[in-house]
Amino acid sequence: MFRLSSTLRIALGLASLAVSVFLASRSVGLGQDEWLVRLEGRAALCEMIAMHVSSQIDGGNLSKLQPDLEDYLARNKELRSIGLRTGEKSLAIDAGNHADHWQVDEQSENQMFVPLFVGNKPLGIVELRFANANTNTSTILGFLTSRPFMQLLFVLASGTLLYAFYLSKMLNHLDPSQVIPDRVRSALDTFAEGLLVIDSSETIVLANRSFSNILGEEHKIVQGTNVKHLPWKRDGSIPPWTAALKSGEPHLGQTMEMTIGQRRIAFMVNASPIYSDKGKLQGVLASFDDVTLHEQRKRELEQTLKVLGESREQIRQQNTELRMLATRDPLTGCMNRRSFFETIGTKWENAAIAGTNLTCIMVDVDHFKMVNDVHGHSTGDEVLRSVGKILLELEQAGATVCRFGGEEFCIALEDTSLEASREFAEEIREVIKAARPGGLDLTVSVGVAVAETADLEFQTALDHADRSLYVAKMSGRDQVVCRTDFTDEQFQQLMDKKNAIQDSVVTETFTGIPFHAVTALVSALSYRDASTAEHSRRVADLTVMASHGLLSMHQQFVLETAALLHDIGKIGTPDAVLLKPGPLSKEEKEVMSLHDFSGMEIVKTTFDSPELVNILANRCAWFGGQASRPEMPKGKDIPLGSRILAICDTYDSIVSDLSYRAKASPETAFAELRKFAGTQFDPELVERFIHLVQNSKTKNVQLNEAGITKESARDIGLLMSSITQAIKDGNKEKIGIQAEQLAAAASESQLPQIAGIANELKQLASTDQEVEQMMEVANTLLELCRVTQKAYVDVGKESRKRREALAQRVFSKDS
Repeated sequence: MFRLSSTLRIALGLASLAVSVFLASRSVGLGQDEWLVRLEGRAALCEMIAMHVSSQIDGGNLSKLQPDLEDYLARNKELRSIGLRTGEKSLAIDAGNHADHWQVDEQSENQMFVPLFVGNKPLGIVELRFANANTNTSTILGFLTSRPFMQLLFVLASGTLLYAFYLSKMLNHLDPSQVIPDRVRSALDTFAEGLLVIDSSETIVLANRSFSNILGEEHKIVQGTNVKHLPWKRDGSIPPWTAALKSGEPHLGQTMEMTIGQRRIAFMVNASPIYSDKGKLQGVLASFDDVTLHEQRKRELEQTLKVLGESREQIRQQNTELRMLATRDPLTGCMNRRSFFETIGTKWENAAIAGTNLTCIMVDVDHFKMVNDVHGHSTGDEVLRSVGKILLELEQAGATVCRFGGEEFCIALEDTSLEASREFAEEIREVIKAARPGGLDLTVSVGVAVAETADLEFQTALDHADRSLYVAKMSGRDQVVCRTDFTDEQFQQLMDKKNAIQDSVVTETFTGIPFHAVTALVSALSYRDASTAEHSRRVADLTVMASHGLLSMHQQFVLETAALLHDIGKIGTPDAVLLKPGPLSKEEKEVMSLHDFSGMEIVKTTFDSPELVNILANRCAWFGGQASRPEMPKGKDIPLGSRILAICDTYDSIVSDLSYRAKASPETAFAELRKFAGTQFDPELVERFIHLVQNSKTKNVQLNEAGITKESARDIGLLMSSITQAIKDGNKEKIGIQAEQLAAAASESQLPQIAGIANELKQLASTDQEVEQMMEVANTLLELCRVTQKAYVDVGKESRKRREALAQRVFSKDS
């Protein structure tokens, strides 16, 4: 049996509905033409009036016709006039001023006429003039109230309702789930992944149970929905089913996300086209595999990788910063000395191979110390930053720039002639002067040395540049001096001039510490508390050892004096506190703490030596700073002597017996020093001190200390001070005289070791040897002479014993 297709059946049904709606509109009068109705009505009126006029003329009642026509005009509002023309074509009857209204040449619906005949004989013509028709269809209101528009509304409303009802019935009959066998639907429902059958317009034709469960709705509700209306996450990409419909090829493995309520679901979508038996593309079969957990882990992994990437970038930046800190000066950005020497070493070797030269330029900011003293260190730092910035621009021209130390900078140029190097240095000097670094009118001195790499070592080239810089500064500053501008003799003359100035300063400082005053105070302290005096003497010996190689002989003498006097304030401490055995009470500790203040007052009033006072005033300053004492210096701002004295004092206190505890081992003392290195003590000096103590060797020379009296110790000490002063002055004649007197005093005190070394020093002073060559013998002599100074400590031992015995009896009686 032949059966129409679904498409043809729907088309026939819709066509039937359209005909039904049209007929219904006609049945209610909406389909008639308004103009035609009006025209037919006027024609009927014309026929009726013509028949009446014809009957009146035929009856011979023409005189009664005028009132009848007037009556027609009164009863019909559309009529304007009626006229009757006879055979002569003149108006026999004129109703409503017909002659004025009738237009002879006009042919329209507003003018109608009917000929009158009796048999074949014409009797005349009845003319009717109507009012102009006003349909108002040219205006919006007229159009909305017209019959066509009303018919359109009727069709639209009726058709919408009828078509909706019809399609709802038809779609139910066309439900694809109804034509799919149950076994096929059951098979699709067994899939764990969601499945959608989508037609060519991307409308869902069929959804299996898994997909419906994902949406939380019945599959019938999903069915018939356009797939793009589902709550997909819009990312601008083409959905796989759309791509499959356009290309006709499978589109596999695309990830899409859907948000349902608070849930966020990720699918791996595969779309394959569906073809009919005739090869026509009919739709797409799309599968949806839930990969939410996988995507979540993927996002977590991506986040982890992002964090790792950020960490790696942060580490890279930190490594870059560390590399900058390791190779660059943090204040100016120029190379530090270590990286400079590494870089220049390579350039020096390359220049030596190529047979070219290397120019070393030393730049020093003039009067920089005055900048710090007058304007503060912050301004000084700004000056150095500005100079460093100017010099760093030279690196673009191939120069190597280094902050050599303090306010000194070093620049290296490859294969540059002397004249070009001089011009380059002059340009640097002028640019820095014009830049006014730090907002100050500052100048720089520049030393230049051009070295042939085949003839010199790199360090020699630096020394030549340094000498040139020194000559520039000693010759008035704010100038450029090359190594070829002066001779070695001229340089030595400048050095002698500098030494003379320094020696005058040293002599003045040295004389500010009279030896007899030091010995008097040490004797007084020994009389009051010999153990404290012995501690001070040991600390002084330790400071001499620790400062060797760091301080000059003069600076060592000042530091040794500071060590001898660092506890001098205990002279004024009451015996009840000073000599008390065992721990002190809180009040007694407060009394004991006053000895530092008393000691500073004694030193200030006794000695005219700011250097000595400065060491003692800052010996308690912590290297890392103290919040309770913010006024104290910290770090390298603490005088070097103060830092050394703090370490030596702490070490001897730990390894010595005290009234309230026994002494500890040196290893314990080393551990304690290292524990507070960086906070209380200079860490570099701590390690240096420990190394020196661990590697110190006891001298083979033994003194007969029994023959040393207080008077002989005083004489030896005075002569020792005089020899030190003579060495500073470079006065060989005075060295010889003082050494001879020291030899005599040592012999009288039965100290042959001192006498022998003093005679050796005397002989060296009478030869052509320089003072520097006598320094080793002089240092040995001074170390032996220091041993004699213990006499000032020993003379108070007997007195101390008697005082301690007396104090013990007093304490026993009180208790």
